Amino acid sequence: MSTSFEFLPKQARRAAPERRLPIVFLVMALVASLGGLYLNGSLAETQAEYKRQTKEMETRRMELLAQARAMLPPANVLSDIVSSVDSQNTALIGQRTPWRALFQALEETLPSDAVVMKIENSKGNTPVFQAGELDFRVSVVVSDSDMAQTFYKKLCTKKAFQSLSFTPKGETTYQGRKGTGVELVFHFGESS
Repeated sequence: MSTSFEFLPKQARRAAPERRLPIVFLVMALVASLGGLYLNGSLAETQAEYKRQTKEMETRRMELLAQARAMLPPANVLSDIVSSVDSQNTALIGQRTPWRALFQALEETLPSDAVVMKIENSKGNTPVFQAGELDFRVSVVVSDSDMAQTFYKKLCTKKAFQSLSFTPKGETTYQGRKGTGVELVFHFGESS
């Protein structure tokens, strides 16, 4: 049995590698090297542009921050404005419950993990307040009895909490949080 390989001319039967293959390989390697050099140069340009834009943005951010600080009025002017608005509101509307001052005073004294369960009018035991009513009953849950003691000491340093009654209510669970329940009854005066 014979194969078709035998009938090919001698030149076509050569099994030696083609002479053109090394040249093709060298050309491809040269193209790949030139492409790498081009990409490296592009990367360097891109990095330089990124650094330049980052520096410009930081400079602009600092300029805007300085402009914003220059626009803010001094703290004493702000407190004068708040005082003026409060006095004008009192003249126009009449006496009101100072909720902002109450919540600010509570925020300053409450432990960070405390939960306020309810705020009521201590005269009527309802969450309804008439203008100027300043007698409060506040139920709070703190983490433990030591935190309740710390809370009580902080409350005593605030002059705004007048006629303070502090009653621990024992272990309480509120909104899935376990702790010591505390009931506060006080008259709120805005002076802290």
